[in-house]
Amino acid sequence: MSTFECILLVYGIGGVCSALVTLLLTKDPNIFMRLLSALLIGLTWPMSFPVVLLFSLF
Repeated sequence: MSTFECILLVYGIGGVCSALVTLLLTKDPNIFMRLLSALLIGLTWPMSFPVVLLFSLF
């Protein structure tokens, strides 16, 4: 497995995990907004997922 494939695998696993956690943590009654926020956080998880975790604490 090349370095690029390893990085892609780690990024993909992190994105799926962060999208799932974000979907479970959101409290919006509209399922479309919950899915949209989970998708956007999942795509940009290295920078935005820690913010989601901090906001969920308060």
